[in-house]
Amino acid sequence: MDRVLRTRQNKPKSLPIWAHQSNSRNPKILSNMKGTEHFTRTIAEYLNQRAMTDPLFAPNLMKANKNIEECITYILNEVQKSGCNGFDDDEIFSMAVHYYDEDDIEVGKAISCQVAVNHIVELTEEEKAEAR
Repeated sequence: MDRVLRTRQNKPKSLPIWAHQSNSRNPKILSNMKGTEHFTRTIAEYLNQRAMTDPLFAPNLMKANKNIEECITYILNEVQKSGCNGFDDDEIFSMAVHYYDEDDIEVGKAISCQVAVNHIVELTEEEKAEAR
């Protein structure tokens, strides 16, 4: 399976997706989210990168009725419906893009779970200091 590595060093400078969302209560929502922070960060970084390279997708990412919290909830519900335990990166990323592309999409109920991600996300010095 193809595994994508996203790190802070190779990511173009941009605001994280959760800072773009008008429905987000706080940029620190990651610690309060269902799923794991690592999973959310991986999805957010992919979507930010996609928006920077795909001019057709960029406006979808900025939709006022969309946010990263619901995107993660949508993905978790789709994974649960499938009955599968493992997914390729591209399958998960396409679910995230689908959530932002569709205006009338049923997100589903919040799911409390832990998500295993085999990506390494390096923290910036600021994030390391904040974690201390």
